Amino acid sequence: MTEALTEKIEPDLRYIVLRASLAKYETPPYKLSSDKLEKIIKQAQNEHDIQSKILSTTEAMDVFLSDEAIDRAYQEVISRYENKDEFHDDLAKNNLDEIRFRKSLQRDLKVETVLERITSKSVQISDIDVMIYYHMHQQKMKKPEIRKARHILITINDDMPENSRENSLAKANMILDKLHKKPKKFSEVAMKYSECPTAYKGGELGSVTKGVLYPELEEVLFTLKEKQLSDVTESPLGFHILSCDEIQKGKTLSIAEATPAIKELLEKRRKKVCQQTWLSKVLAGEKND
Repeated sequence: MTEALTEKIEPDLRYIVLRASLAKYETPPYKLSSDKLEKIIKQAQNEHDIQSKILSTTEAMDVFLSDEAIDRAYQEVISRYENKDEFHDDLAKNNLDEIRFRKSLQRDLKVETVLERITSKSVQISDIDVMIYYHMHQQKMKKPEIRKARHILITINDDMPENSRENSLAKANMILDKLHKKPKKFSEVAMKYSECPTAYKGGELGSVTKGVLYPELEEVLFTLKEKQLSDVTESPLGFHILSCDEIQKGKTLSIAEATPAIKELLEKRRKKVCQQTWLSKVLAGEKND
């Protein structure tokens, strides 16, 4: 049923349908259910209509794309495949050919170029804009404390005698004794004893901020000194031994440190508003200067 529907898709929509299907469902159109495919086709038709209105504006009239630019975009798509044969097979499965694909790709690129041209008219972000954002979003300027940590987990399972609460606690304490004698062997001991999937990485938990671990573990980890081991600590998973490998203190970013990210954020927002304002006028049929 779906294959029959894909064959009926208008040629000018096939590329957009393919792109939309991959973006929304991460699968080509011919693999979609009939309901999903119909939604994608409607979405593609709407997008095609909007593109047509954009390309009919005065801003689009003098946009020229060189063959080199189209070739680069075309080759970039092909590079995602193992080889050209696989690419052409995929085109055929989606009722596309190379000529139709290049034409649709060119249309996409022209629309993008027009929208980029529109955003180039937007007002540049000033230092005052950055300063206002910085002072109005102080909470976002705080970089939290990060702790690089490892752990060893011994689980509790009363259905297995060797993992009863009593035996698991005894095993955890035995492991802790070993670590106190040879703290540099933490990774090796974790690989040997830990019952957590992180065991194969030496118990590595990675970079941890507050709010990630179980509260019982977080409370302990964030009181440890660098290179310090915890006592045996219980969580809903079982008994843990934590190692704090490194501490990166939290801080508030200075305005100089925060400026590049703030500018990028504000520029994206301003360009989006500029495009939306222009596009709303185009769709409403108004003339643009």
